[in-house]
Amino acid sequence: VAHLSSADTKMIINRVPLFFLTLACSFNALAETTNQPASTGLASLGFLVGGTWRGDLPPAPDGQKAGIEARFEWTDNHQGIRFDSAWLVGGKKYPYTSGVYLWNPQLKQIVISYSDAEGALTTGTVSLADEVFAHDLQVVYPSGQLEKVQTKLTHSGNSSFTNAIYRLKDGHWDKFVEVHYHKL
Repeated sequence: VAHLSSADTKMIINRVPLFFLTLACSFNALAETTNQPASTGLASLGFLVGGTWRGDLPPAPDGQKAGIEARFEWTDNHQGIRFDSAWLVGGKKYPYTSGVYLWNPQLKQIVISYSDAEGALTTGTVSLADEVFAHDLQVVYPSGQLEKVQTKLTHSGNSSFTNAIYRLKDGHWDKFVEVHYHKL
């Protein structure tokens, strides 16, 4: 039986964490190549990932047409879906929102958090019922004012979805806008 010197023992102890880190990175690389989400409720939103989605907004009072564009991608660890959106006005893009969908293991529910270009923070939960992803949201504006919002995202095939947005007004939900998105 060979005996290890204290220098050899220190070298082994220092390299063991490196071995486990390398092993963990190898498993992460395997997950990246399979591009599979976490085995959570996030998989139900996987249809959003990849490519660009575009929707037309109702014309402005002055008749100007506008749209919105969104991109969704898995986070590097495949435990979230990151997204960014932009307004499309007059052939130009203007950044609008950046955020993430995550699985909350305590709530056993998808949560969402995003900020918009004006600095408002929106957070909430997402639940799936009858093929509709209901988002119950709270918007905190830079002034500190709070607003309750609901959105109903309905997946209608591999290349389209509809997002209806409601604001709580005088104790009832008032539809603000409905946008039909298609995948480019």
